[in-house]
Amino acid sequence: MAPWNNGGHPQGCPAPEEQEGLGLLRQALGFLLPEQQAQTAAQTLQDTFGSLAGVFRAPREELVRAAGIDQRTARYLEVTLKLAQACLEDQAAGMLRIFDTRSRVDAFRPKFLGRKTEAVCLMLLDGRGRLRYNDILLEGSASEVPIYVRKIIRLCIDYQVQQAVLAHNHPSGNPLPSRSDLLSTCQIILALESIDARLVDHIIFSEDDYFSFAESGMLRSLVDKQLSLHREAEQAARQLHEEFQRQMG
Repeated sequence: MAPWNNGGHPQGCPAPEEQEGLGLLRQALGFLLPEQQAQTAAQTLQDTFGSLAGVFRAPREELVRAAGIDQRTARYLEVTLKLAQACLEDQAAGMLRIFDTRSRVDAFRPKFLGRKTEAVCLMLLDGRGRLRYNDILLEGSASEVPIYVRKIIRLCIDYQVQQAVLAHNHPSGNPLPSRSDLLSTCQIILALESIDARLVDHIIFSEDDYFSFAESGMLRSLVDKQLSLHREAEQAARQLHEEFQRQMG
């Protein structure tokens, strides 16, 4: 009898979801390749990249090299991924309300599907939590805050919304926030406060995980800190004004 792994399946036997993914991959390849070649290529890709998601994340040249498929077939797999991504985005856009971390993650996730470079995405919600906007702000380092903070302000004003949710990805695989992520979140909180809007959450995605500033309680801490500093600044301004009035007699 075969030993069992931690997932409850015999060692060497793929889990049901893996079998389903392999079958779908074989069917997709079967549209362009002979049946036996499609079956062999699908198994090779699964073995090489570890999962269906791994296959779709792999560069086209790696697909060609690993499974011996041609450029046309590799391109077909890329287009298949983009179709799935578009379908998920349509479903997310059709949601009536974005009301918690899970629904935010579900609406954002398609934007980062298969993405190998860092990108920043913005979601705007009206006062009833209905999705008004959800798109990529820029592709590149999320530390480039001045580049996209102006876009956030402009879009909030254009769409006349008071709630914004930010997301970006860490292609490295670790979703925990960096020092620059914390600084950029503080800057965005302040920028939105200037137009009477608020940052509802900042979500960092990795390949198969995420970190939510709101869910972790970190967003509340940052907002409280910003409010405290804001009150201190107001108090200092009042004191300077009173001192100036006394000097002017």
